[in-house]
Amino acid sequence: MQKRKSNPPWRSKLIPFQQEILTAWYRDRATLRQIQSDLAGKGITISLSAISSFIRRRKRSRDPHVQENPIHIPSKPEIPANAESLLDELTSKSLPELQKEWLKEKRKNG
Repeated sequence: MQKRKSNPPWRSKLIPFQQEILTAWYRDRATLRQIQSDLAGKGITISLSAISSFIRRRKRSRDPHVQENPIHIPSKPEIPANAESLLDELTSKSLPELQKEWLKEKRKNG
């Protein structure tokens, strides 16, 4: 008995043109008929309803192959050279002195 060959998973013939189709539809506001004629110029014959279904399916999910903007992680702020002396100065003051300084700065800065 001969083993039956399995078919590969079905893939739309529009997948190679996905970015162009979605750009034309959303950004350029092209009609389905305009998209169909653009695809016909590239040798792809497809119905309007198939294009519409393709757009509906693809708008729900992002393309996993498109790289997102990388996350920007800010660098650590530089520690001033006199950080230890500033810390010593602050810890040597009493709480009422610190409160007075803070109020003075607050009034000065508005």
